[in-house]
Amino acid sequence: MEEDKSKQNQKKETKPKEKPDKDVGKLVESGKTLTAEEKQALRKQKKEEQKLAKLAKVSQKQENAPEEEQKEDKKEKKQKQQQKKEEKKAPHISVIDSQKQNLTNIQHALAAPKVEREDIKEGDGELQSQNSLKTPSTHSKRSRGPSFYQQNLPGSEAKEELQKVGSIKEIALFSRLANFKELSGLKEKYHYLHPKILDLGLRIINEQYTSSNTRCIAMIQALKHFISDFTVPENKSLNRELEEELNKIIQFWQECRPFSTGLENAMRLIKEFVSQLNTKLTPTKQKSMINYKLNYIIQDKIIEADQSIIKKAMELFSDQEEELILILGGVQLLQMIFQEAKENNKRFKVVVADTSPDFEGREMVKRLSNLGIKCIYTMISGVNFLIHKVTKVFIGASSVLSNGAVVAKIGTSIITCMAARHQKPVVVFSETYKFSDKVNLDAINNNEIGDPQKLANNQKACQHGQGTQRSALGDWQKSKSLVLLNLKYDLTPCQNINMIICEFGRIPAISVPVVIRESQRENEENQENILDELDS
Repeated sequence: MEEDKSKQNQKKETKPKEKPDKDVGKLVESGKTLTAEEKQALRKQKKEEQKLAKLAKVSQKQENAPEEEQKEDKKEKKQKQQQKKEEKKAPHISVIDSQKQNLTNIQHALAAPKVEREDIKEGDGELQSQNSLKTPSTHSKRSRGPSFYQQNLPGSEAKEELQKVGSIKEIALFSRLANFKELSGLKEKYHYLHPKILDLGLRIINEQYTSSNTRCIAMIQALKHFISDFTVPENKSLNRELEEELNKIIQFWQECRPFSTGLENAMRLIKEFVSQLNTKLTPTKQKSMINYKLNYIIQDKIIEADQSIIKKAMELFSDQEEELILILGGVQLLQMIFQEAKENNKRFKVVVADTSPDFEGREMVKRLSNLGIKCIYTMISGVNFLIHKVTKVFIGASSVLSNGAVVAKIGTSIITCMAARHQKPVVVFSETYKFSDKVNLDAINNNEIGDPQKLANNQKACQHGQGTQRSALGDWQKSKSLVLLNLKYDLTPCQNINMIICEFGRIPAISVPVVIRESQRENEENQENILDELDS
């Protein structure tokens, strides 16, 4: 039985499969159900019929179309291509023609008689006399001129327009940065502010506060004078009225000079504290609470933070070998670190690199040499010849960004690049109130433009037995092809930084977001504790 079954199975397997009829159309008309193979054959047949129909239509059109029409189509295509080419060239030609017309109009205007602006000269004289009485400055010997903080030059408006034609192509990239303001214009605009506020603004413009820490302390001290003299109108709360006045004061100071990250954070803390004041308290009680908060910012965020940074910096000095430390310019925190190291009998020398036009390194060398510290002074161009002898590079930061990059005095990025090339450790010192949650991808954003006249006044000439400063570039303001750009800061990427030292300790550049989060949490807790203590 089993053998018969196996033979039957073999016969079934060897039977050939029935092929579908080739004429599928007849099967469809007969109404029979089609198999899968028959359906595929039907689809292929339909596709072939469609292709044949398309080819027939194309052949009919070609046979019917005369040769003249084909020639006309070719001519139309060529004309369209020529028109497109002319349209592309046309905008450039129109721009060139418009520039030529502007230049000719400006040259005709310059041929007209010049008109001097007497009102600006008179205002400048009054302002110089007031600055000489109130704010004595090291720059008072040099006559800054009425156009010191604005590109408005004496003469006709056509001359200014001629300068723009030559300079707009070169500094258009930096046009969004903060520019200079006229002193007289600011003083007239904010004449209603407290005298201490106005006096500090003039000192800031005269660049008497080179360090951001000293400028922050001076601003807080001026606010303390303003708050003590502030009177609250009847039937109004102190915190709301004070918030409006603080916004005006901050706007005035920002117009005098843009805020750094530390100043922005400090003013933000003050405004948040004022907005959270209890309105049920008396104005005198509220003022005492605000003064307590201002003193807390100075003491905790700056003074005590610097002391803890100095203690942690002492661990970087070697007790066996003599250190050769490279710095750039004059940083107040670094001076305090070197002074403490000298008192602790640390063996080290300092290489002070300097940059034009501020030459802050000269004052730094004087201060360090007076403390008995051995120094080597060089310009930034000479750092490449000394970097192989350097053991460490110390940097003072203006702000530390959340991606680990550091904004510092211009020239810092070049020094850190050379240090990374020669495998020298780079250490950044900064207080946490200078840490920012922002990110800059280049050094242009949030930068600051300095006085362009300083770049031209780097040479001294002796005229009639008196030393006076003259411009090494001559009358550069009148040159349409010359523009001076004096940037204050540059950006150092986190790849060139080995360590950041703050009051929280030593951290890598990657851990900056963690420090920002912890410092914000600490600020909130301290603010609540201050409010609770003063309320009780």
